[in-house]
Amino acid sequence: MLLLSVAPTEMTSMPDAGDVQEFNLTVISGTNNTLNVNHTSYVDGISLSLDKSQIIFNNAGVQFVALRVEINANAT
Repeated sequence: MLLLSVAPTEMTSMPDAGDVQEFNLTVISGTNNTLNVNHTSYVDGISLSLDKSQIIFNNAGVQFVALRVEINANAT
């Protein structure tokens, strides 16, 4: 399995509260398998979310996952 980031736009300056960035991740698998997708449950001042929690490969292929990063109002 290979995980690649696909053309993410970076937060190039210090982000402000409420700023949101979505990263498109590409997952490539050479075999049929099921992957559980997760992230750390807590990062101070940042909310993370994924658009799916599991990727199912019926055979070799490519799947996509969106990772959303939001700067919370209490970020320091």
